[in-house]
Amino acid sequence: MLSTAHRYVLSVAETGSIRSSSQRLNVAASAISRQIQLVEHQFGYPLFERFASGMVLTHEGQILVRHLRHTAREVELAQAEMNALHGLVTGTIRFAAIEGVLTSWLIPAMAAFRAQHPGVTFEGQILGSQAAYDLVMVDRLDFGVVVYTDEWPGIEIRKRYDTPLLAAMHPDHPLAGHPAISLELLAREPLIMLDRSYATRTAFDRLIANAGLTSVVAFDVNHIEIAKRYVLETKGMTILPEYAVSMEVTDGSMVTRPLTTGQAVLDTVLFTRKSATHNKATDSFLRALMLAATDF
Repeated sequence: MLSTAHRYVLSVAETGSIRSSSQRLNVAASAISRQIQLVEHQFGYPLFERFASGMVLTHEGQILVRHLRHTAREVELAQAEMNALHGLVTGTIRFAAIEGVLTSWLIPAMAAFRAQHPGVTFEGQILGSQAAYDLVMVDRLDFGVVVYTDEWPGIEIRKRYDTPLLAAMHPDHPLAGHPAISLELLAREPLIMLDRSYATRTAFDRLIANAGLTSVVAFDVNHIEIAKRYVLETKGMTILPEYAVSMEVTDGSMVTRPLTTGQAVLDTVLFTRKSATHNKATDSFLRALMLAATDF
């Protein structure tokens, strides 16, 4: 079990400051500072560099935090195994996903799973592909659902989804009546686009460039929901993965059309770290995701 002092060290490592940890834990900042000093005295090394902007782990602190996280994880797994002996599926499932996947696929799946297993909790983050990979590889997360843009060592791809890019627009958009949208037409339309931190944007930019065209971006934004809201407000058009706009297509507020090119496909993957040990809840949830009849 982690001591109180060790829990304080972990909290400050995650929040980056004693003040933030004090607010999170509802514990006096002086008490947290005192406990960290005791742990530093115990090991004989400073665990944090102290700056006006916050606390940063030293190399020694990084070593300790890595082991404390491992210990906390093992204790949690032990509790989950004990509960499983009595037929209970419990524990925390930690994951990261890209924004569109979380809203259209994972949230409904989570709700259905918790209806069957109310003792299960989730901790989810919206992250880019590389950040999700980094956290899965150090066991901070159990799995990720992201666009696969690189060859990542040490992962197991549990399921792969071919994800077409679509032109998504207001039903009253002039091009809504077309069965498919050519790149030449898109190059003449003012588009609402995700910024270049998204694989969607980089894939679309590559398509346009390879065709010798230039797109017109009227609004560049780093949030899928904002992009869709702007489309609805302006009766405009954007380019999104199929799953990112599935709910709007279902309720009729937006329509989608394929692009007239066979290259507009992203590679979305559900992945874990190879040989990772998960609690029963996580294993059960992963199986449910992999056996889902429909993708996203």
